[in-house]
Order: sequence, then C-alpha cells, then structure tokens
Amino acid sequence: MAILARIMSEQYPTPNKKQKTRASILIDYLIGRDGHELDTYRDPELYDKGAHSHLYRRDNLARGVADVAEQHMPHGHKTKVLDIGAGTGILSLELAGRDYPVTAMDLFASQLGRLSKKAEDQGLTDKVTPVEADMNCEFPFEDGEFGTVVSLRANRYVKNFGHWLGEAHRVMEPGGTLVLPVFAVDIVPWKRNSDEGIYQPTSRNAVIRAILDSGFEVDEQASVRYSQSVNQNLGQRDVPFYYKPSFVVAEAQQ
Repeated sequence: MAILARIMSEQYPTPNKKQKTRASILIDYLIGRDGHELDTYRDPELYDKGAHSHLYRRDNLARGVADVAEQHMPHGHKTKVLDIGAGTGILSLELAGRDYPVTAMDLFASQLGRLSKKAEDQGLTDKVTPVEADMNCEFPFEDGEFGTVVSLRANRYVKNFGHWLGEAHRVMEPGGTLVLPVFAVDIVPWKRNSDEGIYQPTSRNAVIRAILDSGFEVDEQASVRYSQSVNQNLGQRDVPFYYKPSFVVAEAQQ
C-alpha cells in the first residue's frame, strides 16, 4: 500500500503546465471532470510517460495482448492487423516488431505523429501505417481488408458498441480474428462515454453477447492463454492487479 500511495502522489505536468498527481489524473479519468480525462491524450509525451509508469505498465500489457493476438493470426506474418485507438503505438509497434503489418488508427494526429517517430527510430516504418480517424464513425477501410483487429483499451470511449463491432466485422475477412481485452477499471468511463449511459453493459459476459450478436464466434479459452503467458513471462508481462484484463477472442463469420 505504501508503494501504491507513493505512485499515486507522484506529480508531472499536464499540457497547460500545471502539476497534477496521478491520483488527480485517475479521478479525472473516472468522473470525466470538464473533459480533463483527455488531457494526457493531447500530449503524446505525457501519455507515454504515464503509460510506461508503474501505475499502468502498458508496455507489459501490450506484450500480453500481442501474445494472444499472435496465436490467432489467420495468415501468419502475412496477416494485416488493424489496431483501433492505437495512441502512440504501444501495441502497434509491439506487433510490428514481431513482423506483422499494422494499420494504427487513432483520433489524434499528435499521437500518431509520435507513433511515426517511434516507428522510424525502431526501423519499423515499413510495417506501420498511421491512419487518423474517429472509431465512432464509419472506419475508412474496405470490406474484408484485415485478418486481425485488435484494440488495447479503446472500448471505454465507444459511443455505440454495436456499431463499433459492426464496423470491426465489416473490415475483417471471413475467418479473421478480433482480440479485445476487457478491463473492470473501464466500467465507469465506458458508461459515461456511451450513448447508453449507465445502461451500457460492460461485463465480459455482456461484451461476449454483443460480439456474438455482431456475427462473431467466440473462443472461450483466450483468457486462459493470456494468464499462461503472464505466468511464464512474469517480468515482461506482469501488470498491476487492477489493470489485468480478461480477453474475448472471436472469429468473424460470413
């Protein structure tokens, strides 16, 4: 508890240069105070600083998500991957580094700019295609364009989950895979941002029902595989207890 208290009290500047503790940022995230939950997304350097901190360890999380996705690539390393809500590319670059071609879609050009710089620094420019687009609108891709669709934590900003899933299904080829981690910590912001409000279902079982309704077949063993990956690679996969997801992996049906 002492370590958690120290982490939550750490301070760093927001885009308007004021000092905020991580506890304050977490409060903004949970209650959406005056739109401040997106402060960190508007500053990609600040976003990366927080994402790689002990509070999140998102790089470890991305490795675990990539482990699960990699077990479900329908065409091996030729599989085209769409990362929805890619941010600064933590998951996109992890997959690109494993030799998969990734299209990284995000709402913020600033985030994608940092992603592109990191891809260049890592020699992965030819593996990552940044696309600026709103995931709550029609996706700017052709039908059946991707073999795998992933999303690290974008669901908490989805307004209409049925439409979002419909678009994910549309841009996937038949037999393609959707890999979606589900986080208990995202219940409050997802309900707040959803058109359904407090009636937005957020449990894993509810997510599975929505995915089935959208034309997917669900693989119930995905969470088990993720847990095995974490147990076998603790140092590079472990995340805080409040940040461990359960997974839904689904196959797109015709």
